[in-house]
Amino acid sequence: MLNKIMFTLVAAVSVASFQASAATEIPLMETDKHTHVGDVSVSGNAFSYEDAAVLIKQEAEKKGADHFYVSRFAMSSRGFGANVVLYDDKITDTAPE
Repeated sequence: MLNKIMFTLVAAVSVASFQASAATEIPLMETDKHTHVGDVSVSGNAFSYEDAAVLIKQEAEKKGADHFYVSRFAMSSRGFGANVVLYDDKITDTAPE
């Protein structure tokens, strides 16, 4: 069930991310390639995964993030809640010296 929720959320955010100058979701395996710039909690009265994804994306953009990773997502009859990690477009050099 959680996999279906995350897939739906990723798909919804991916569709929304084609807008100009928009924050884009990145997978966990890519987070170490970017610069961490903050964390936010997002909640709202969205009752579909697509609506929640739009609110998450808007909050990331409002904070000036280029990318974001949703580390926790929950939905109930009262809405949704998510923890989101924000990243800058700057890629961190992970090559050994």
